Parts: sequence; C-alpha cells; structure tokens
Amino acid sequence: MGVVHFATVGKAPGAVTSALAYIKAHPERFPDLVGKDFDERIESVVIFVSQAVSEGEELVKECVDNKYGSIQGTTLRNKTLIEIIEKFIKNRLKDILPEKSTLFICIVNENDYEICFERMAAAFLKFSEGEKQGKQIWCNITGGTNIMNAALLQVALLSGRVGRIYYTFLGTSEYIKYLSPPSEDPQKFQFRFIPFFKINFDRRYYDLLGLYKDDPKNQGFYTKNIFGVFQEKDLTKEIFIRNYLLPMTTRGELERLDQNKNRITNTGREILKTFNKPLIKALIYPEERRSEIIDEIVKEILCEEIWIEIRIK
Repeated sequence: MGVVHFATVGKAPGAVTSALAYIKAHPERFPDLVGKDFDERIESVVIFVSQAVSEGEELVKECVDNKYGSIQGTTLRNKTLIEIIEKFIKNRLKDILPEKSTLFICIVNENDYEICFERMAAAFLKFSEGEKQGKQIWCNITGGTNIMNAALLQVALLSGRVGRIYYTFLGTSEYIKYLSPPSEDPQKFQFRFIPFFKINFDRRYYDLLGLYKDDPKNQGFYTKNIFGVFQEKDLTKEIFIRNYLLPMTTRGELERLDQNKNRITNTGREILKTFNKPLIKALIYPEERRSEIIDEIVKEILCEEIWIEIRIK
C-alpha cells in the first residue's frame, strides 16, 4: 500500500511537483519508499484546483522543467497546469510509481470554504474504503488559497486519518517557476513536515447542543438542570462550565440569558444541522464509514463534472 498525496494548488504547478521530486530524491528520509511493503511510495496524487484552472482558462504563463538541484532546464509557456503536472509525474516518477497510479483532479471553488470542505471530505472518504484499512493519505498545503488549505486542514483534523502534513519552503519568489527543487541549499529550498496530532471529536459537545435544541419554546435551561442530565463520572460542574458552556457562549453557539441560564442560538442550530449530515458523521466517526454510506456520499458529491481521473501508469 502506497501513499495518496492530497495537494491544494493555485497557478504554480511546482507547489505539487517539487515536493514529489524531493520525496523521490531523498529515500533516506522515507525509509519505506522502496521497502518491502512500499508503505511510503507515491501511489497516486489528488490535486484540488479551481474551475478556471481545470478547464484551462487560466494557463501557466511560464515555468521551468528543471534538473533536480539546478535552475537549468526547459522553459514551458502557456501550458495548462494539469498538463504540466501530469507530464512531470509520468516522466520523472514513472520508475517509482506502482501499477494503476492515477492523477485525480477535484474541482473546487477556491474562495468558498463550504464547497472546499465538502469536496475534500468526500475525497477523503473515497480513499477510506469503508470498513477496510483504506489508503495512507499525506497532505501538501504549499499551494492554493488560504481558504482551500483551511478546509483541507479541517478535514484532516476531523478525520484523524492523515499520515503526514507537509509543505515546501522557497527562499525567494523567483523559484516558484521551477518544477523541481532548484537547490539542496536549505536557504533556497526545504521540504518540511508539520507535527500532526490526532484529535478525537468530543461527543459531549454534540450531545450538549442536542440537549439545548430540545427546547420547544427556546426559553433556555438552567446550568444545574443541564448538568444534571449531562453529568458523567469524570466531569465536575466546574469543568463542565469552563470547558463547554463558556467556550460555546463565546463562539455564539449558546446565548447567556442570565448568569445561570443559556439557550441555543441559530448558529448552534446550524452547527448541529451540519453534524447530522451523513458526510460529517462518516468523516468523524469510524463506525459510520460503512461502504454503502461512503459510496452514496461520494457518488452524490464527487460527480464526473468535478472529479477527473487520469491514469499515470
């Protein structure tokens, strides 16, 4: 089993290709790259791009298909980003790619967080393979917009399924045009992993919103009454207030009516509505990742208009 690399990308193909070239060039950092089980071998690549980039309306005006560690290479002009990435992977990585390697293109709205999140989450589920172990996923957050990367990180954190998160550093904007790292000098190029800590979703938070929602007249509940229903062995009233009620009030999910009484807000109702979506449940809760549920979600969200597959090998 290899690694499926998820990458956000704007107009610079090097944000994707330079990282892949670095991984190939540095097997010492990836001991399983050519190991018995090929655990860290690049299996496939998923890129998240805008509609304009996908359809070739926005061309890459100039980039350089350079030799690794050098600025010497062939200058490419007015090519589509997908064409450049596809050819780079085929030409530079073919000797380490397994059979059936694929370049996947997922079209998103680079300025719409909700659309980015929904489609990225569906892509994660597509590779989770239901109750099976699923693919190992690494995320590259070098390219794309801040909104795209915020959505990808949120999906990664909620799913808890990401193996690595990484980005590449360039010493100067002049190096953006190069498809491979232009130098081994760390002042000019670096491949960096981001420490990633698995985060489990706190079901108490979801359950608490549900309790406040069961208020037909929206008059609110006294803290002592809610705590009485919600009380658990390892939860004191002080911790309950400090870790749940106060943050939820600050974020606008609950409204404080007086010192000891709160009620749910429209924001809280919308969040609860979002949590109840099959997509979110499958992303957060492993027991919800049944094959039939995932298949239905992926089919609905990743339709052929926004999900393109290009066989690389």
